[in-house]
Amino acid sequence: MKLDESTLIELKRKHPSATKADKSILVDTPSTQITPIIYEKITGDVIKQVALKTKGAAGPSGLDAEAWRRILISKNFGNHGEELCKTIALMARKLCTEKTTILDGQTSVNTIE
Repeated sequence: MKLDESTLIELKRKHPSATKADKSILVDTPSTQITPIIYEKITGDVIKQVALKTKGAAGPSGLDAEAWRRILISKNFGNHGEELCKTIALMARKLCTEKTTILDGQTSVNTIE
């Protein structure tokens, strides 16, 4: 399809704006206690190993598995790929073990109590 005004209108009709979840359908239970030590195994080397095994099309980043492998493993980027692997691992560990503020700055998710 051509990307014109009518196409955009049709896409917006098929994909309406998100709405807030109805509180009556949300489960209100305390979060499970998780031992942070199990996440220490997520390292830059693990990210690199997993990147080598991935396959698939692009996700939200717009990069497919092949592009991610190239960025994370190729020596064309010097040590930047290795640093990115370490950073992704750090982010994963933080998301699994720390209180995280959502982008709006108001809502927070507590994964560890």
